[in-house]
Formats: sequence, C-alpha cells, structure tokens
Amino acid sequence: MKLFLFKPIFMGVCMFCQLVSIPLLADIVVDHRKSQSYSQWFDSHYELCQEMQKIAQHDQENFQQLELSYWKRSEHYEVEEAKGFDMVFAPEQSLEKAEWEVFESFSDNQFYPFEDIPDSIVFYLHRSIKAKEAVELPLTVSCNMPFKIWLNKRLVITNKEQNAPAQSKRIELKKGENQLLIKIDNHYDTSIRFSLQPPIDSMDLLAHFLSKSYKEIKDNQLKEMIAWEIEDNIWSIKNLSELHEGLCQNYIDAMASDFELKKTAENFIKKQNSFYGLKILRLLYQIDHFCKKMDYVQVNYPDDHQGWQAFKTSMNNLIKQSSKAIDDFLAGNSTENLLQEQLEKTIVTGLQIPVRLPSTPLTPGRFGGYYTDLKYYPEWDNWWRIGDHPDLVIVFPEDTHKFVFWRGTNYIPHWVTEKGFWYNNEFNETWFSHGSAEPMSDKDCRYSHVRLLASHPGRVVVHWRYALNDVKYDIAWPDKFTGWGDWSDEYYYIYPDAVGVRKVILHTSYASESSIKSTDESGHEWQEGIVVYHPFTTPEDYLHIDAVHVANMQGKSGKWSWKTHGEPTTPTPDGSNIVMMNMKSNYKPFVISQEGVELSPYEGAQGGSHFRWRDHWPTTREPTPGRNANGLQAAHGSFFHVLNIPYYEKEKHKLTKIMLHGLTQTAVEGLVPVAQSWLKAPELKLVDDKLATYEGYDMTQRAYVLTLSKSGTSATIDLDIMADKESPMVNPVLIFNNLETNERKLSMNGQLLKLGSDYSCGTELEFKHTKQIYWINKTLTSKTRLSFQ
Repeated sequence: MKLFLFKPIFMGVCMFCQLVSIPLLADIVVDHRKSQSYSQWFDSHYELCQEMQKIAQHDQENFQQLELSYWKRSEHYEVEEAKGFDMVFAPEQSLEKAEWEVFESFSDNQFYPFEDIPDSIVFYLHRSIKAKEAVELPLTVSCNMPFKIWLNKRLVITNKEQNAPAQSKRIELKKGENQLLIKIDNHYDTSIRFSLQPPIDSMDLLAHFLSKSYKEIKDNQLKEMIAWEIEDNIWSIKNLSELHEGLCQNYIDAMASDFELKKTAENFIKKQNSFYGLKILRLLYQIDHFCKKMDYVQVNYPDDHQGWQAFKTSMNNLIKQSSKAIDDFLAGNSTENLLQEQLEKTIVTGLQIPVRLPSTPLTPGRFGGYYTDLKYYPEWDNWWRIGDHPDLVIVFPEDTHKFVFWRGTNYIPHWVTEKGFWYNNEFNETWFSHGSAEPMSDKDCRYSHVRLLASHPGRVVVHWRYALNDVKYDIAWPDKFTGWGDWSDEYYYIYPDAVGVRKVILHTSYASESSIKSTDESGHEWQEGIVVYHPFTTPEDYLHIDAVHVANMQGKSGKWSWKTHGEPTTPTPDGSNIVMMNMKSNYKPFVISQEGVELSPYEGAQGGSHFRWRDHWPTTREPTPGRNANGLQAAHGSFFHVLNIPYYEKEKHKLTKIMLHGLTQTAVEGLVPVAQSWLKAPELKLVDDKLATYEGYDMTQRAYVLTLSKSGTSATIDLDIMADKESPMVNPVLIFNNLETNERKLSMNGQLLKLGSDYSCGTELEFKHTKQIYWINKTLTSKTRLSFQ
C-alpha cells in the first residue's frame, strides 16, 4: 500500500480527534510497516506528518471563512434521573418553540463547567454558522454527560455514556446558514468542550499514533529503535509547521554531549539543512545510541573478555570511519551514497552489540547474599518499574561464580559459573490452559518474588515464592471452595562451598499419592536441568558434546552425548542419582537426589545446534509458551529430568521434595562423597548429653541440629562425628539452638581451627530463639572430635 492511498482516508476522517481517526489511521500504517526497515519507517512517518500539516492548514483556512453566532442556552426541562436522553423536548421539534438566552461565557476550545445547572434536567445549546462556501470541518466534543448533536436537523453524534472519551466526526456545512443543536442530559455537574477549529499542534494525535505503531511492530530491532525515539521525545514538536527544524533539534539534543558524534551532527546540519541532512542526522543518532549502549553493557564483561574487546575495537573503528566519511562529504570529496553506505555499515554492526546477561560483580567478594540492581541493556531495563534493589545475588569467596535471583529470569534462581554460564534446576510446573503453568510464564514478576532470610559467613538462606500461572496469568487448578490455585515456596540453604539444599513446597488441592490432578491426569514437574544462553551465542559455546555426566552412589558413571543431533546416547548406571552439566568452565553445576529416581534426557535439536534450545524465555516480553531460538536473543535449553523424586513430607494440601545442588570442580564421580554426606550422614554423638540435645541430621538444611540446655549455654560442647571412608562427611554444618553468646572457638581433634579459612559461623535471630550456624571447611573420613569452646 503506497502512501498516496492514505490521503483520501485522511480527508474522510477527523485527523485531530482523540478517538475515531487514531485507530483507523494506525491500523492502516502499521500493517504497511510491519516488515519495513527503520529508515523506511521514519521516512513514511515524516511524510505522514507533512500530510497532516497540509490537512490542518486546509481546515484552518476553511474555519476562518465561517461566521459564528454566540451560543444560546435553552430553558431547563426537569426529568427523572437518567431518563431524559430519549425524551423529545421543544428544541428538537423546532428551534422557534424554545426559549433561548444568549450565553456569551461559553466559548469554543475550552472546557466549561455548568455549575449553575440543577441535577436531573435536560438543556440545549444552539448556535448558527454561516459559510461562504460548502466546507468540511472536524467537530470534536468532550462532555462528561450523555449528549446528542444535530446539524441542520440531522443527528450527527450521539453518546449515552457518562465520562466517555471525546467524540469526533467530520461534518459538512452547507453554503449559507447552518443550525447546530446540542442536547445534554445532566445528571450532575456537566462540563463540556466544543470545537470546530482544528489545532495546528497535532502532536497529541501523533503520539497516540506512534504508540499504536510501536506496539504492533513485530521486528524486535525495529521496535527497539522506535522505542529510543519515544523515550527521547523525538516527535514532540510544538508545531507541525516546524517539523524539520524540530526533528533536527530533538535528535541533536538526545545525543550524548560527551561523544564527538554530537559535534559532528551539529556541524553537518548547519551545512546540510535539508531532508537529506535530516536522514544523516538520524543515522548519527542511532550510532550515538550504540555508543551509549556499549558503555552500559560493559559492566557485564570482564576486562579480559577477548570477544567483547574485539567487538569494541571493530565498532570504534567504524565510528571513526563514519566521522571521516562526513568530513569527506562536506569537503566535496565524497557522494551522498558513499556517506550513507558507511553510516549504515556502522549501524548494521551496532545492531549486533553482544549484550550479556548480568554477571556483576565480576570479582571475588565476601560470601553472602546481597540485594542489587542487575543491569542488562538500556531498552530492556527501562521497561521495568522497580526500586534500587530488585535482584538478589549470592557471592562466594575466592572466585567469581554466583547464585543469582534476577527478575529477567522471573527470579528462577541460577548457578552462574566463573565464565558467566547460567544453569537452573527448574521449578514446579504443571499444565493448565494456555501452555505450561510455571514461574517461567510470569513475565512481569507479578507473583514471583524473592526475599533474603539470613546472610552471614556461615550460610545464606533465601525464600522464593511463586504461582503456577500460564502466559495469560491464570493460576493452575483453583480450588472449587477457596479459589486458591497452585503456589510454591522454595527455600535455599547455601553454604560457602557453593553447595546447598533446595527445599520445594508445592501447595495444591490435588496432592494425591502421585501428585496427579485426578480430573485430567496432569501432574507436576519438580526438576529439569536447564542452561540459559547469552544473546548472540549458541549452546556449543557453553557445553561439551558429552553435555551430561551421571553417576550412582557406588561411583559408576556414564556420559550422555549429543554427537548425533538431537538424539543423545545415555549410558546410565543402575541407581544413578547424581547429575552434572559438563560445561566449558572450571565450575560445573550439579544436582543430587535421593536414591530410587529416574533420569530422563531431553531430545531434539534446532538452529544448527546439536542441542534443543528455545528463546521464548528468558527476558522476552511476549506471552509465548514456546518458540525455537535463532541466536539473536537470550535463550535456554533443557537437557534432563530427575523424575520420581521421593516426597520428603506429605500433607493434605502440601507436598515437599528436596535435592542437593551446587557447583563443583571435580568429575561427577567426585561428587559421591558429597552425596554420601547428605544422604547417609555419619552419626553424631554428644560427649555430655546434659549440655545439649541432639535433634538429628536435618537434610533440608544439610546440617546436624542441636539444642543447648541452660547448663550448656556457657560450657564447652564436645561431640564426635562417627565418619569413616564408607560414610564420610564433607564440609559438615552444625546448628546450635539457644546459643546466644558470641561465636565460639572451634577445635578439631584438639587442634584449634582458624576462623575464616577452616570454618565460618554466624548468628540467626528468630522470633522465639537464637541459633548459631557453623560451616566447617574439612572432609572427615574417620571419627572426629569437635570442641566448641
């Protein structure tokens, strides 16, 4: 559809109303521009503005030749409340039958409140309009009460609603005298605005139009660039007659003052103040945005990242070449085509800025959980309405791996390796109406939220709560009596060795033996090994072809290979319950379950990769339940399930499962002692059980739990952990309830341990008591005496 087809449509509707013309015009132009480039999009909008200016000027000229009488107001007609709209009174029968008074205080283009009008009455406004020739003009009325409008006894607008949007229509005035009549059904406090005069400033219309256009465009890169213009108020021009000058100045004002590009743009437009100059200015504006974007995303790259440094060097060279091309053109040593070609070459590269999922901070830190604001890239970050601390990061000492709860992944927690590779163990998922019901569908984080319960040198405790909702925000399986659907609470107990327990509590009204909703046979998932990929990368950048390693408690292992695209070979020793992702990083994510589970691989492959990967999540805004990846944005891939995990607890409407997870630098067989420590913890014996009570080993906290008696609160507590080679204890954790004094000194087999390197500890204040947590950086393979002094 060519732009000339718009012209009769423009003339046939009111270009300056706020309701009628905007949807019609926007639908036409949006359809025309869905597949256009940014340059084509801009050119069409520029032509549209010029067309709007012509129409506005034409209507102004027509309006100037009218002779308008003063408004007159009729007598009042009392009615029962809200019943006067369809009743016929004298002015509708004949203007001569009504009594009128001149109403000079009511003028066009201004809201007028009828404060002296009583409630529950009908009244009329009337004026005569003399036209030298037959003309067409835009009539716009805003009224908070029901009203009707007649022109020469012909009903042209009717509105029965209170507080309705402005009503608009182009009306035809005949040559000579015309009679305009307005009926208002006043319930209370009428106010009205009337206009036949189109405002020269039509930017309100254009703002609505651009907003509509922006929402409907499917191309993400085009949409992103249009978002810049909306954010920078590029099209906010005081008067369409100053379109060219206004756009030029807005583009220059939006450019960063600390970039040389702004000076280049100012110099260029002084010498080339034409539409071609505006086009070049627009290209410089885009390049300026890319410069600002590179500065913004720099924070997520380490200084020694070769790929990022290479891209920056390439982009900076192109920018220098662009500046030189402008100088050459102004000096007469180049052509328009060569200049535009160089700028567009720079823009094509700028569109490929390799944004990276947040990895801050990039240096080792003090162990603990910290609220922060994780940066992604400007256009994405600006979408959110958040405070200063929306995200949560757990930092580990000595290296740059992390455990991250980020809004961009809907707070689904991820282990992030020292190379910035993201991995998660899924969440509760079920199947409801529109695809899966899961936190992955909570694009706005309406239900998903995270809070830090404890953070100290001994451990970090985090609570993550979410609903199982689909992409339409319907929560799965609502209870027919209470209305509550499925919700989950997950608790994470994370220790300095980057190993922790994930405790998952599913609240559901369908907690049967197999966790199956009896009416439709849809169950719930509890674990899925998922890798998340940065934009402009592929799965092969993260994973070896033998991407999953598995093992059982006897140390027998198997390597699952995706050498054949999408068809993994999965040698799995009997009883395997340990799984590790074989990432191309020093630290590798793992998960350990209780014995008796089933391990199941994910099959399929897309986009030339050996692996299955999709980009409907994370960071996407579209309510899409599934879509294959193209490598241009953040994506994810699923690799395995741990199925039939035993229930840790079962209640009427509540099911609980647990698993051990974390990061390791060992082979999968090296995780067997860690699994033994958790699943078959060695016995603990108190030397003096009068000082404390041993409550047992709590798998949900990966800890021995003791409660001190009054006599034990100040005494030395001695205990033995009965470890051996068959039942080791890796990095034991001890929790002392009612221990309210300062941290105690710790000895092992009579040797004093060093706080900070040999062990860490911290205090957690609870509502009814205090407890202290000790994490010991030792592997015990024989009977060991621990003394807390």
